[in-house]
Amino acid sequence: MSGEVSPEWTGKWLAVEAKANTLLSFEHSIVPGLLQTEDYTRAVLRHNHHSPIDVEAQVQERLRRQSAVLERADPPMAVFVLDEQVLLRSVGGPKVMRDQLERLIQVSMRPKVIVHIIPAGEAGYHPGLAGAFMIARFDGMEVAYQDGTLKGHVFEDVDQVSAMSQVWENIRAVALPQAASVELIAKAVERWTA
Repeated sequence: MSGEVSPEWTGKWLAVEAKANTLLSFEHSIVPGLLQTEDYTRAVLRHNHHSPIDVEAQVQERLRRQSAVLERADPPMAVFVLDEQVLLRSVGGPKVMRDQLERLIQVSMRPKVIVHIIPAGEAGYHPGLAGAFMIARFDGMEVAYQDGTLKGHVFEDVDQVSAMSQVWENIRAVALPQAASVELIAKAVERWTA
């Protein structure tokens, strides 16, 4: 089994992420990797059937990535928008979900982290449902990363990244403010506790 992930992800995007002073992330299916607990990460990676990986090595790598980005001396302003389905979709079972959602609440209390939730019933279809992505800003530049089924893709073309930034703004416009988002996450924690 290989512990490798796509060279583009480990190379290009991680280098961009390390330089970013702002990170914008949208996810419609799972909690973004930068916010995942160890058990949630493990549960997600165990479902990676399209290529063999060393799950434990990847879990540790993801935890190192989180620390390198969110706990560095001057962390980026990180804004995460999640579709409400992320809170409701079982990944690893009730305890894993409860712990993961409690982590979302904890991390949203950091001064440079904002977590927004798009409520499922109110927003309906929105542009983000076409795919998860991240945008990194640094040195007056923007670079984007979009997840794919088999591999991700890094976008550096100004027009493409600008289009993704517009999608980002449309997504953020339908999301709840942070306080209301945290309340919705807390309600989901109760659901997973019951």
